[in-house]
Amino acid sequence: MKKLLFGLLLVGSAGLLSATTKQFFDDMEEGHYKAALNVVGSVNVHAVSKEEGFEITPLAYVVVETVEADEADMKTLIKLAKKLIKKGANINWAEKDGHSILMLAVNHYMPLEQGSKIGHDGYTDSSKMIHFLVKNGADPYHKNNQGKTLFDDLKNRSGDSDQLKAYNKLIHWIKQNASSKKDA
Repeated sequence: MKKLLFGLLLVGSAGLLSATTKQFFDDMEEGHYKAALNVVGSVNVHAVSKEEGFEITPLAYVVVETVEADEADMKTLIKLAKKLIKKGANINWAEKDGHSILMLAVNHYMPLEQGSKIGHDGYTDSSKMIHFLVKNGADPYHKNNQGKTLFDDLKNRSGDSDQLKAYNKLIHWIKQNASSKKDA
């Protein structure tokens, strides 16, 4: 069974969440992504789960889960993200500290070892979700409450030379593919 990531207090704009939205969060928490795919059509995309000061929307939850996704799960998580965005999920939603969904994806990014399709512990490269978000209009120039962008996070990463190359490659890719080009 998947480890518990969030103790969920589920609230929406009108109070407690619908049974379907609660089921979606429960399926995600348990790692039952295909089950979540079956109910995503009825999910309130603006719902926010809150626990101990942490906030997360259905789309943000999908993004956070990519850090531990294998190849099959990654495909399902991207399908979930597509459906949530199609339903009107805010791709640029930010939690109370100003961290956007794209920033959450970058914060959870772990590059693969050189030439590997599967990273440490059998997980895939979570940059696939970052690429998906950028291609679908996520703003990489969004600043959190400390005035930092995701580029600040990537530039300040540490690691071996291969990891640093991967971070720099990701920075370059995002800047080349972002829908709004700005100076970072």
